[in-house]
Amino acid sequence: MVKKIYFQPNRVAIVERADRIPVTAQEVILKDILIRRKLTILAGPSQSGKGHVEAALACRVSVGGSHPSWPDKTPNRPGKVLICSGYEDDPSDTFIPRLQTAGANLANIFFFRGLQEFGKSVKNNFGPSDVEAIVRAISVQCGNGFDVLIVDPVFQAIEGDSASQSAVTRALNNLAAIAIRMNVAVLAVTHVVKAARGRDSLARIAGPLAYATIGRSVWVTAHNPHRNSESFDYVLVNAKSSNSKPGGGWGYSIVDAIGYDEFGPQEGSVIRWDERFSGRAEETLQQVERCSHKKAETREKAENFLISELKGKSVPYPDILLRAANQGISSGTLVRAKKILGVISAKETGVKHGRSIWSLPN
Repeated sequence: MVKKIYFQPNRVAIVERADRIPVTAQEVILKDILIRRKLTILAGPSQSGKGHVEAALACRVSVGGSHPSWPDKTPNRPGKVLICSGYEDDPSDTFIPRLQTAGANLANIFFFRGLQEFGKSVKNNFGPSDVEAIVRAISVQCGNGFDVLIVDPVFQAIEGDSASQSAVTRALNNLAAIAIRMNVAVLAVTHVVKAARGRDSLARIAGPLAYATIGRSVWVTAHNPHRNSESFDYVLVNAKSSNSKPGGGWGYSIVDAIGYDEFGPQEGSVIRWDERFSGRAEETLQQVERCSHKKAETREKAENFLISELKGKSVPYPDILLRAANQGISSGTLVRAKKILGVISAKETGVKHGRSIWSLPN
């Protein structure tokens, strides 16, 4: 038997000099959130109005100008939106009523209904091997010139374990490739962890770190735990932006509204945008999610206690803990106050089992 030998050439590294690479300006579709050929992540807890945020974005892009569905009044030109809503939100009874109530131009909005092989059922999931089929079908059925692709939920694009770093990385890189291939801005929607309150804005996103690293822009929603009839219910903040300074956001609520179609008035709901925030995402989230008045008083008491006890001296932690207990301050509150004040903790030197010594920073 003759053994066949195949020639396998080594891969060649390709290097390009910087001054020979043409510089192209990025095309902003919607300021700070949607950039053509880039991937944006929108993450938030359930029942925080993410679907209404998507509808507001789609509405603004479909109409253009300074339509009030989106709070930033920087005008944009009208464009087409493609929505992959999977099985979570049915277009006929959920998404389209939202769009109508917001005032969208439905002629500029399309829904991806899935992929089908001959003789097989339709599937709404898609992977890297489906990119060319999606682009080809869309160009034939809907024409070119799309501006935005919304994928909600992003799990539609994940092949394999959604908790796997490699699977999510492949899926997000696939969406980034679709953004370039279709020349659109892609908005991928996902969830946050259950105990999100108090976390760093990017650390709230459920799943691997790929969401925070691959997304060129990341926006996060959160509940306002102190909402009342005079305040907003949720907040939307810019946690990451690779193309501009991150930060800022808006408070918002979901309110009842009336939309109109050929059958007359239709009951629905729409976003009511509220307070405008500036500054870092963490600062905004802390401001919105700040603890109750009673907890704030307890924490302030612990801070004042530490300042008084450590002013001009260092004190062993066991002594501080005992004195705090005598003042009615718990160990948990004491540790939180320590972090806020930046109290320095160092092990006692020259002793085998040295105690932790606390001192105020310079």
